Amino acid sequence: MNQQTRCCMALVWILAGAGCGDDDTTASDAGTDATSDVGTGVDVGPVPLGVGGACTHEGSLGCQAGLECFEGPEDARPWADGYCTRSCNTDADCPIDTKCGPAYANALDFVRMCLSTCDRNADDNGGCRPGYSCALEGICVRGCDNDAHCMVRDTDPPGGRLGDEPFGQCDVDRATCSYGNTPGAASYADCTGNADCAPDQRCTLGHCIHVDCDIVGCPGEEQCIPYWAPWDVAVWLCSPVCDPLVDGTNGANPDDVCPPFTRCIPPEADPTGNATGPYCALGVVGRELGGDIGDRCSAPDQCSSALPYPVCAGGFCSSLYCAAESLPDGLQGCPDGSVCRVLDPDGSGALTREQGTDAMLGFCLLDCSMDESICPAGMTCNTGTCLAETM
Repeated sequence: MNQQTRCCMALVWILAGAGCGDDDTTASDAGTDATSDVGTGVDVGPVPLGVGGACTHEGSLGCQAGLECFEGPEDARPWADGYCTRSCNTDADCPIDTKCGPAYANALDFVRMCLSTCDRNADDNGGCRPGYSCALEGICVRGCDNDAHCMVRDTDPPGGRLGDEPFGQCDVDRATCSYGNTPGAASYADCTGNADCAPDQRCTLGHCIHVDCDIVGCPGEEQCIPYWAPWDVAVWLCSPVCDPLVDGTNGANPDDVCPPFTRCIPPEADPTGNATGPYCALGVVGRELGGDIGDRCSAPDQCSSALPYPVCAGGFCSSLYCAAESLPDGLQGCPDGSVCRVLDPDGSGALTREQGTDAMLGFCLLDCSMDESICPAGMTCNTGTCLAETM
């Protein structure tokens, strides 16, 4: 399993423990008790519900036209009483006041589907249906309404597989499970599972990290930042204040405040604008004998650790954030033979928010302004830099 996969799996585990739910808030949702045509007294049967409404799978009974009934994956706990939805790629594919977000297709994988929206807060489930929680950036997904729904174990694959007895506790008001069993566990304490952490923490990348900080805040001087999941939604975690020159070394520095597989990156890299200073974010530090700028790669850890922020972009090694003004000397700019290229996203929606922000903060690319022939196969000389054909 490479480092990118570990990072993604860590985020999936956070979501598995979040206990999320859905909501019935669309304007057309008249509720399941509406059975007569207003003004006529004619019994027309239950009014079909919009995104987030309860339903049954057979024929998608209860859903409006164009929606299907989602009852959850077969190998994990179902979504209670069904969920009217449809598949999507972006928010534009969904009805007004709903969002395109992730839901479990099975215990390991996600699908994107239209989800009802909610108001995240620390007291309740934000207006979602009972048993559903307000998660991520304000979407209603499967949650809990008793401890029996909190059966995810540290040894289980993500996705909420049922165990023999509850492993966590359900906050019924928020429909959210917590799994920490060590009250008072220090922030970023070492852990091997959620039981080693406090109830408001998750064991992530081997450290107890406070979650849901967008609604409950962070302890001390930690700042609330988004860790970006592959489906372009933010998972809010607390991050320690870090120094880009000494932190994010993946264990090479024993005093490193950043957990393994994270880097200390500039605040400009946060697409939400929430970061007030450098923070630890999922990333890699490369390897000693990794590739230089323009060398072929298939994963970030194949690029050289000598690069400030190694990344595999379009199949070639590069370095990120070369145009970030807050970075200290030694991390700004690019190595000899390469130049910093800021790429302006075209607004097509092909890039996630994180990718779009990275593009605007610059990549180090080979300088071909004097000799176009230096660009390797798979790259073309574009405005003086070797640009991967897939970038």
